[in-house]
Amino acid sequence: MKGPRESAVLRPFAALRPAADKPHLVATRSYLSYSDYELSDKLEHNPYSYLHVIHPAGMKDDEWSEPSAKFSAVRSALEDFVARGWLVADEAPHLYVYRQAFDGHVCTGVVGIAGVDVDRAGANPGGIRVHESTLRAREELFATYLTHVGVNAEPALLAFHSNADTTSALATVTAGRPCSDFSTVDGVRHTLWMPNPAEESTLLTAIGGWGDLYVADGHHRLASSKLVAERNPKAVHAHGFMAYCVPHTDLVVKGFHRVVKSEDLPDVNELISRIEQLGVKVCDITDEAGEVQADCGPRKAREMDWYAGLDTNGRPRILRLSIPGEEPVPSWLNNHFLAPLVGIVEPRDDNRLSYLGGDASPAEIRKAAAAADTWVFALEAMTFDELARVADRGGVLPPKSTWIAPKLRSGLLLFDFGPLNAV
Repeated sequence: MKGPRESAVLRPFAALRPAADKPHLVATRSYLSYSDYELSDKLEHNPYSYLHVIHPAGMKDDEWSEPSAKFSAVRSALEDFVARGWLVADEAPHLYVYRQAFDGHVCTGVVGIAGVDVDRAGANPGGIRVHESTLRAREELFATYLTHVGVNAEPALLAFHSNADTTSALATVTAGRPCSDFSTVDGVRHTLWMPNPAEESTLLTAIGGWGDLYVADGHHRLASSKLVAERNPKAVHAHGFMAYCVPHTDLVVKGFHRVVKSEDLPDVNELISRIEQLGVKVCDITDEAGEVQADCGPRKAREMDWYAGLDTNGRPRILRLSIPGEEPVPSWLNNHFLAPLVGIVEPRDDNRLSYLGGDASPAEIRKAAAAADTWVFALEAMTFDELARVADRGGVLPPKSTWIAPKLRSGLLLFDFGPLNAV
């Protein structure tokens, strides 16, 4: 039986957090989201940025080939932040309520520690369900990172079906005074609350009624944390991962675009003939300037735009594909086009395939498609219900089938379970 401050779904933890005057200075976007110039500027002008932990002073990119040295340096930098008082550990375990407001959208949820067991068959109410495959190399890299560094610095994003009890409990917490509240230069407002014991008890009761949790963003963090738990069975304090759990109605879901680059791409006209035999409707939507025709309208749910290189006159060619049936479009693209017609059988490992986030602008998509020997497939977003149906039946989508916001910052809350090298 669970105690009054425990839950089978999400457990409190004593977070490592920025000092009261520094959350806006410490918390950072993903390291990979910065350009070289932005990264250099941040590292030079903001000594408090968590980027100094992710990218320790003097560490060169080629030292990624020696991850143990890289990650030991990361751990040392983290401990230096703690020694300086820039990161401070809470004295007791808590759940945390976090809100992110961006572009007129508000997302409010609960941060705690979730277990690493995945429920693929739908047998366990309240289980964690996945809808995407993961990349093996990233699983192993993240697992090595967790083993040497011993910290989750950014939560995975999980979604539950919105319900009145949780909405009421969150409203009570967010009516109080936050422990941090700041905006970042990308126009996002970040607000964090620490519920009092009575509020946390109410939250835990509401959490017990969530039912299934669906991984919205963070499949690799879950997979790598599961690897760590399997390889360190005695380190039970590390058997979990930091999760930000939000109502499904608070998510922003967009498509994730595919970029195929190869010197040996098949003939486009031959491929059109092949996929038309599968019932796909193909329409050329390119205007005279090599852009999408203004009057063709936005893509519909089961449509994708194929930026298929150049035509015989050297003009960009954009084809709109209407996909028949009910198979999720990312799966259709993988199973009926990329694998049999292009030879990309294993999207997790094939270096001919890369991705563009769903927030990419039309100009960014066109720029990617303008590269030599390159195609881009621009996909529409799946709905949360479609993702849930895939997960509920134990299925998985190809990697990076969805781009889902909110995108979370590193260093705002940390789950510090310590290095496991000697465990």
